[in-house]
Amino acid sequence: MVQGTNHLTYAGLWKAVQQRSDVLVSYRPQALGIALGDGPDWVITHLAALKTMIPQVPLPAFFTPQQRSHALCDAGADWIVTDAGMEPLANRAVMLPKDTALITYTSGSTGTPKGVCLSMHGMQQVAASLLSVLGDGVAQRHLSVLPLSVLLEQIGGLYATLLAGGMYVFAQVQKNPMGLAEALDAHDITSCIMVPELLKLLLTQASPGMFTKLQFVAVGGARVAPLLLAQAQKVGLPVHEGYGLTESASVVAVNTPSHHRAGSVGKLLPHIRASISTEGEILLHDAAILGYTDGTATQNPYATGDIGHLDTEGFLRITGRKKNLLITAFGRNVAPEWPESLLTAQPEIAQAIVYGDGQAHLSALLVPAGQASQKALKQALARVNEQLPDYAQIEHWQRSQPFTQANGLATGNGRLRREAILQTLTKETNDGFLRPACA
Repeated sequence: MVQGTNHLTYAGLWKAVQQRSDVLVSYRPQALGIALGDGPDWVITHLAALKTMIPQVPLPAFFTPQQRSHALCDAGADWIVTDAGMEPLANRAVMLPKDTALITYTSGSTGTPKGVCLSMHGMQQVAASLLSVLGDGVAQRHLSVLPLSVLLEQIGGLYATLLAGGMYVFAQVQKNPMGLAEALDAHDITSCIMVPELLKLLLTQASPGMFTKLQFVAVGGARVAPLLLAQAQKVGLPVHEGYGLTESASVVAVNTPSHHRAGSVGKLLPHIRASISTEGEILLHDAAILGYTDGTATQNPYATGDIGHLDTEGFLRITGRKKNLLITAFGRNVAPEWPESLLTAQPEIAQAIVYGDGQAHLSALLVPAGQASQKALKQALARVNEQLPDYAQIEHWQRSQPFTQANGLATGNGRLRREAILQTLTKETNDGFLRPACA
């Protein structure tokens, strides 16, 4: 494990975990909150809690104080470890499912995070499954790009690297995203995980032949525009799109260097069983989730809420969210994530929301990137419409202020709050349909 000039060997890591385990046991926590900055200390505390079978609650830095308090109370955490040390909390114990090792919270589409309980076995199974399709060599030098409090980085990054006997590298990329390309090159990184927005940023820093050691860049968390993937391929970035959700302990499917199909999120991991409902919804059989902290029952198979299908070669293709599906006045179904991904792949557009359920034509709110002019936005939209069939093209649009956590229109991790954004549209015609002003 590497952070700056500090190197921690596997023997040193194991010794530190044993020592930290003894400390944690002395406090006898019923559940432990973890609010440490990314670095070896986070990893040591995380592994020590797993070793001592203390349920833990990693707290993302992007959580609001209210979300953080809710998560700790909801999980019954009576101790929290911060950079200042162990701090007691006045939360009552809650009944967690048997074998709960980790309680992970995602801000999702509502302000109140929902706790998903996962076992050590369920999480290890995903990491081992990833290595079985990628090979140990991919994870020999992994760069921590996403926060460790994010489940995808814990399992696809940290666990996979440790299981492969690789080196996990911290380079403060989150504080300095403009240094991402430099960090990848300076540390001879072989793998990393990022969200589409970071990939978009990396492409502004990358040039052909720059990353000779890099073997695998996983991109997930949101739909990735085909243009973005094509641009990555052009400069030699080995970018592969995947798909997953918290209830499955992160990864469900992923494209790999040996099994890759454009337009898909890859093949299911070997341990995953899935089927498609009559409505086109993806169902996961024997998902990793043990249960929710609020006692909400989980069903088997687990309904993901995502619409998609498995093609004849076994590649999973996602078309959108079931609840977001738009049906135009002509009866055509459109998953808004499709045109949105094409819009945000344009350098002039930072964010986009497409809507128009029940209307003859689709509309969009566009947040410009930087100082993009109205003319530049219009040209970008025209390029996107050329890639879409008539029924999915954007007829009306208007410029919008950014959607942020501060104005309540985005979650802490950047996901747009679709319903909240659409509620800001107040212009109506006499027939009651929302209609933005054409720009």
